[in-house]
Amino acid sequence: MIAELTRRMNAVPFTPFIVVTSSGRTHEVPTSDHLTITRLLREVFVESDDCRIASVNPLHISSLEPLAGEAR
Repeated sequence: MIAELTRRMNAVPFTPFIVVTSSGRTHEVPTSDHLTITRLLREVFVESDDCRIASVNPLHISSLEPLAGEAR
């Protein structure tokens, strides 16, 4: 999952997506600036525009879905 997140984060052009966790929670990633992947700890952080930060364990990411209105 880390490799897929990194690929999507570095894609040109960037395509917005949603991180869906095993608990059903969703986290929107509208730009690559909203996603941080720590290299050594292998943690994923998704920041929202209202300054909230979600720490997501990559083992709990069940899927990556296109953001509403975006083409697949």
